[in-house]
Amino acid sequence: MNRIYLDNSTTTRLDPLVLEEMMPLLQEGWGSTAQIHSFGREARKALEGARGRIVQTLGVMPEETIFTCGGTEANNLALLGVARSLGYKGHVITSQVEHPSVLETVKALQTEGHDVTLVPVGREGLVAPEDVKKAITKKTFLISILFAEGETGAIQPIEEIASLARERGILFHTDACLAVGKVRLPLEGPGIDLLSVSAHKFHGPMGVGALFVRAGTRLKPVLFGGAEEHGLRPGPISPALVVGMARALELAEEQLNTGIPKLRLLEGQLLSGIKEVLGGALLNGPSLARLPGHLSLCFPGLEAEPLLLSLDLEGIAVGAGNPCASGAVEAAATLLAMGLSRELALSSLRFSLSRFNTSDEVVRTVKALSAVTARMRTVCV
Repeated sequence: MNRIYLDNSTTTRLDPLVLEEMMPLLQEGWGSTAQIHSFGREARKALEGARGRIVQTLGVMPEETIFTCGGTEANNLALLGVARSLGYKGHVITSQVEHPSVLETVKALQTEGHDVTLVPVGREGLVAPEDVKKAITKKTFLISILFAEGETGAIQPIEEIASLARERGILFHTDACLAVGKVRLPLEGPGIDLLSVSAHKFHGPMGVGALFVRAGTRLKPVLFGGAEEHGLRPGPISPALVVGMARALELAEEQLNTGIPKLRLLEGQLLSGIKEVLGGALLNGPSLARLPGHLSLCFPGLEAEPLLLSLDLEGIAVGAGNPCASGAVEAAATLLAMGLSRELALSSLRFSLSRFNTSDEVVRTVKALSAVTARMRTVCV
């Protein structure tokens, strides 16, 4: 049985072209970039060559790029690094629907004496720029709002919020891990000061990411023990992983023009198919301001966990609950923040497609979902 993977908001498959480029370094490029012998020089050349490709793709400068082990580390470095560079206790604004690596980090900042405001979201899961504006105080030094949310795929009004921050001399950070390859990142403009990405979210290798830091932004390291990455991120980064991220980023950007329409078509086919066989399914999040290929649907009267497991037995992987949590399915915090009841939130499944999915897979998914829900309702009667 050919399995179908529709949980790309959690992680994505490694593109074969990315693996192909990584293989020579995985097999032969084991040198440390910190050493001056030939093995070290070759590793350093590969690392810096990949950095050059990444900055060219995104339109930033090499010195603005800090490699990390992923989005979680990048978010931690952005928030803690800025706060600890201040020399005083200030105020941070973020939202209720951020990734745990942001929400837990601002909790840590509170223990260090900083004030934190979590702005709410509306029924569609969107942050209102006006709410951010109202939350700003004289002490506000950082606003951090994610680019696109992982449960509903809601694309936040980043440029408007960044503009608010810029007008007031406040730094702006966005977690863009889910946005790469789905929308164009506005890095070339003046609005975004810090931006986090993670390669495994756009068909690159797991274990590598980056924080882009606008030139002139003050940042202190939060880890210690080495001078790598401009003295801001100690410890060696695998050249093979960075090369993989560079290739994955190039492919993501190259395929934006064709990939977005394809994902929209597959998403529409999936939604209409589900609505046809399960008329009671409810769409979570915005109908328009949403990542292409991303659907979050509630199935009233059913539970997400047995639904997910039943689909898995049919060879179809979908998501439920927090996409970065593990273990038993819990109600997604985003859906609760949007005002859904816990019961309704626990009936929600997340379908997130990628450029590797096909129309035939969508047809098979709709048929399987129809059969699975029919069996579950028969058992419940």
